[in-house]
Amino acid sequence: MTDRAPTAALVQAMAVQLRGETLSGQRATEVAADLRRLASHASAVAAENDFNAEPGQFAATLVHLAGGER
Repeated sequence: MTDRAPTAALVQAMAVQLRGETLSGQRATEVAADLRRLASHASAVAAENDFNAEPGQFAATLVHLAGGER
């Protein structure tokens, strides 16, 4: 985890600020863990792709990593 990794407190603050919703501590912890996992995948994918050559590849790869079809 990096210093910039999302914390449960940050997730709770963002939920209130952006959506006007309150998350429990447990749910905020789960969301923060998901964000850290997704961020590591996104960073790995970004390092392998030249987005100028294929702009849609990044989104397609994230969908694939999430288990969806594209």
